[in-house]
Amino acid sequence: MTPVEVEAAVERLMDKLEKWVIVQPEMLMLWNADRDTRKRVCSLIAKELMIIPTREGQDLNRPMRRKITREMLRAERKWWKDISLPS
Repeated sequence: MTPVEVEAAVERLMDKLEKWVIVQPEMLMLWNADRDTRKRVCSLIAKELMIIPTREGQDLNRPMRRKITREMLRAERKWWKDISLPS
């Protein structure tokens, strides 16, 4: 493949991924997080998607998912901390 073909293929892939991600309901949770949390979580998600397990049946991404969950839960606690609901 030429560099132009590779660039076009990457653009197509990114367009598809962006369209798919936008329609996922979980994205609302991520978009509501602060900027630093979004950056950390997006980086972790990208790493998980790109890591190829070395053995079949081995879930190497489990620690990564736990890390993502911890980041989001911490952000959610901070987000709700300053919110009060009328009683």
